[in-house]
Amino acid sequence: MTSEIYIINDLDDLGKNKWNGFVEQVPDYTIYNTYGWVKALQEGEQLQGRHVIVEKDGVIIGALPCFISSIRGTPFKRLDSNRPGSGGPLLLHDKEKTLNKISRKIKSLLRGTIISHRILSINHSHLSLNKLLSEQRYYLTINNVDTVYNLTGTWKQVLGRMSKNRRREIKNADSGKVTELSIEPDNINRFNISYAKVLSRHGARPLQPGFIQEIAHQFPDKAKLFTVEENEVTIGGYLVIIDEPNNMIRAVAGGIPDIHQYSKHSNNLFRKLLEYTKEHGFSYLDVGGSPADISNGLYRFKKSFGGTDYPIYCWQTGNLVWDMLRFVSKIKPN
Repeated sequence: MTSEIYIINDLDDLGKNKWNGFVEQVPDYTIYNTYGWVKALQEGEQLQGRHVIVEKDGVIIGALPCFISSIRGTPFKRLDSNRPGSGGPLLLHDKEKTLNKISRKIKSLLRGTIISHRILSINHSHLSLNKLLSEQRYYLTINNVDTVYNLTGTWKQVLGRMSKNRRREIKNADSGKVTELSIEPDNINRFNISYAKVLSRHGARPLQPGFIQEIAHQFPDKAKLFTVEENEVTIGGYLVIIDEPNNMIRAVAGGIPDIHQYSKHSNNLFRKLLEYTKEHGFSYLDVGGSPADISNGLYRFKKSFGGTDYPIYCWQTGNLVWDMLRFVSKIKPN
C-alpha cells in the first residue's frame, strides 16, 4: 500500500463527489470543509487555492485546504485557512504520519512572496494536534472566540440564559420587523452597504458580492439573508447558513453598524435569528467571532444573549523572512 501527497489549485481536479465523500467521513467536519464552501471562496472571493491532498491507493486519507492571502501592511502573502469560515487539517487514517507529511509539504510552498502558513479553526478536536503542530514549528494563539447559543429546551429556558436586561429587550422585540430576502444582486448590495459600516469599525473589508452569490448557488436551500430597515434603508442584517451535521445555523456575516443607536433593530434581528433556528429544529446558533476580551463591546453584546465561548484556534508558522518580519513589525496573529 503506497501513499502520495500532492497539491491541487482547484477542488474540481478531484471532483465534488470525491471531495465531499472524504470530508463526510472526517469526525467533527463542518459545512466550512465541504466542496461548496471551498468553491465559493475560490470563485466568489477570487482566491488562489493551494490544497494539500494525501492519498493511499487512490483513496484520500488527509487534506488541508489553503488559499493565498495578503499579509496586511506588507508586500508578502500567506497560505491561509478558509476565511470566512474555519479550516484546519482533515485527517482520516495514520493521522500522525499524515499530518507530518502535510506540514512538510506546506513548508515547501513557503518561498518567494509566500512566507507563512496560518490555520484558523473552531474545531475543538484540532487541539489534540497541538503537540504535533508545535513539533513542526507552529505556535498557537487564541485571540478570538466564537459565540454559540444553546437553543434546546423551551423558549422560557432560552430566555433564562440571557442577562436580565437582554431578556427583557428580547421579550419586547418584534421579529416581524425583520425580512428574509432572496439572495440576488440588488439585495446583496443593500446588505453589503450596511455590513461595510459594521466592518469599518474594525478596519476590515466586507465580503465580495460574488462570494455571497456563490454561497447561494452552492447552497440554494441552506443560505438565508435576513435584514432590517429604517426609512426604506437597510441598516443591518445577517447572512446565515445551515450546518446540518452540527445541528446548527451559523452566521456568515452581518450585524448592526451602531448597536446603541439601533438597539431596537438589533434586538429584533437577534430575536428573528433565535426564533428561526429554533422553529426549524436546530439546537444551536453560531453568531460568529469577537475578540476574547471582556472589555470589548462586541464580545459583551454577544455574550449578553447567553452564549457560550468557543476558542478560535490560530496556529502559525513561517520561513526565516516571516520570523524576521514578525519580530520587527509585531504582526497580529489573527
